[in-house]
Amino acid sequence: MLKLLVLAGVLNFSAQNDTIPFINSTEIFQQVTELYKDQKYGELVTMLEKIPESDSNYYKSQKVFLEVYEANDQTDKAKKVLDNLMVNHLETNTNFYIQGGNLYLNNDEPDRAIAIYQQGLKKYPFSEVLLYNIGYGFYSKADYEKSIEYFIKAIQINPYYHRSHQMLGTIMAQSKYRTRAMLSFLTSLAMEPNANWVL
Repeated sequence: MLKLLVLAGVLNFSAQNDTIPFINSTEIFQQVTELYKDQKYGELVTMLEKIPESDSNYYKSQKVFLEVYEANDQTDKAKKVLDNLMVNHLETNTNFYIQGGNLYLNNDEPDRAIAIYQQGLKKYPFSEVLLYNIGYGFYSKADYEKSIEYFIKAIQINPYYHRSHQMLGTIMAQSKYRTRAMLSFLTSLAMEPNANWVL
């Protein structure tokens, strides 16, 4: 009899917990994609807010928040989302660090941008794009020696990464090393023929 009472209590408790609504985040993302195309950002944010932290698509939803806030010049909100993602270690690839660093770099905070790029470089030490971005961060601070160091590291990992050659050419031209500048620009142009602004 006691077993029946315990079993009835457990079943009664289970039935009460089933009142939590099911949220299909895959369906939400299908709707969000359409809203993003139509630039209906207010509705998009409302839809994404339905996805709880426990959902496997939560990180993806935060990335979309980050993109939406950046697209709408809501820098403070974008920084808050980014900082939350970094604190909770929800990042998954180099693009996260690049996007995060760019957010700060585009808002005249190169030191914070460089710190984010360097944090990413600890996890992805062979990313020529992170190395390039660190170099560009130092370039924006007019620390040309440091920027050259990182552009060269990026080239050592991927000699065909034209942007590093391009920035080395820019620094050499500003430093009045015309021959070195031309060699760097021509190398960049050989890697990416459509970047003919160099000429």
